[in-house]
Amino acid sequence: MNKIFNGLIKSGALFGLTFSLLILVAVNLACLAGGPKKIDTEIVGAWRHQEMLGDPQTGSMVIVRGMLLRENGTALFVDGGGEETEGEWYTRGNNLYYVSANGEEVYAGTYSTNGNSLLIQGNRKELWERVE
Repeated sequence: MNKIFNGLIKSGALFGLTFSLLILVAVNLACLAGGPKKIDTEIVGAWRHQEMLGDPQTGSMVIVRGMLLRENGTALFVDGGGEETEGEWYTRGNNLYYVSANGEEVYAGTYSTNGNSLLIQGNRKELWERVE
């Protein structure tokens, strides 16, 4: 066995095999992660999400959040209280990710579009509408 191994090393075949395996592993990891990071121009733009909350004691209210996904990968997020946060965004396959100002990556969920609607399915389903 040792003679075979030494022969493979001398012939360079072991290096070629090792390199091929490393490439295969790298390709598989990229596929498992949904592919390379990219900006899906189909979802670039301004989006609004409205949510109605109701309580028999206090009544009901509507919470409106917004996000502006820019083509350069930067983003502006507005929470229900009107507070703005800058960050970044990218996609991998049909998975949407946000990156906060401190560099924390957050998986938002899988997304799909239909005209002026954006459905994000992460911990819960959120339907966003494009703001013109």
